Amino acid sequence: MKYYFEQISSSDVSLQGVILAKRLIKDFLGTEADIVYDKNGKPRIKDSHCGISISHSFDMVFCGIAGGEIGVDTEKIRDFDERISSRFFTLSEKEFARKSKENFFKVWTVKEAIVKFTGEGLKALTRVCAVENGNIISSWRDCKVKSFIENGYAFAVVWEEKE
Repeated sequence: MKYYFEQISSSDVSLQGVILAKRLIKDFLGTEADIVYDKNGKPRIKDSHCGISISHSFDMVFCGIAGGEIGVDTEKIRDFDERISSRFFTLSEKEFARKSKENFFKVWTVKEAIVKFTGEGLKALTRVCAVENGNIISSWRDCKVKSFIENGYAFAVVWEEKE
């Protein structure tokens, strides 16, 4: 698994996400490959078993690639509407998120990375839990989970380890 994140000055973050993803694909696979999208809009690497995921928030672009499925998410740490946690968070997630903005966005990005991993989209947010024993999870099903804060952004990656 490998990921890149980059703050950009361009207003077209979607295009910059694809450009960053192409760079990551070449670095990871050692060759160029096309990105295609499935019926749910999840990006795929054409003719490859490797997974790719792209996220952006404000001026940050975040991409990840793995030998199996992967999901990534990033969010700028900022004020947020607490109704989001009442709608999408479990009790343990709400308790964790109440402690700080950083914690709120750690929960949110892990949940979003999981649903990007599965390809189910936002409708599945209520079915996943990002907090266990008062901490952000480090694994989910048979996958690894990484959550971190950098440059005022929360980042999360969920990936399968396949060779």
